Amino acid sequence: MQKLFIIVADFIFCLIICLFLLTGFFPLAIAIVSGEDEDNWIWYCEQLKEFLKDDSRSFVFISDRHPGILVAIPKVFPNSVHGSCFYHLTNNLKVALKSHFSKTNKRLLLDTFARLAYAYNLTDFNAALKNFRDVDGSTVVNFL
Repeated sequence: MQKLFIIVADFIFCLIICLFLLTGFFPLAIAIVSGEDEDNWIWYCEQLKEFLKDDSRSFVFISDRHPGILVAIPKVFPNSVHGSCFYHLTNNLKVALKSHFSKTNKRLLLDTFARLAYAYNLTDFNAALKNFRDVDGSTVVNFL
């Protein structure tokens, strides 16, 4: 059974929460660091790996795609899967769209982005992706 880790980071306080389907969320590892950067994320992940001590298991990490996390997870946990949190991606997308699109197009792109994320099959995904690009989402595709 794979374990799912959700990484929540805010400024200098870093927290990894482990999700177990039956028992809910609980704090797994907490660190106070000088900043949210690549070196601190590598150190943090190394400490987590030392705590877990079992390299044979595979893990799933979900994060906000912070650049430091994007480097640290594959470096320290090379056999793990790393996904992006839809909530954080949507918030990051709102910020990225703020100055580039009208309110109507911004809302349309966000709605289409949600359809992309929740597409159940390739046909629905490709249709949503075409709609996304038609509203000038190509700029956003590069962001993602």
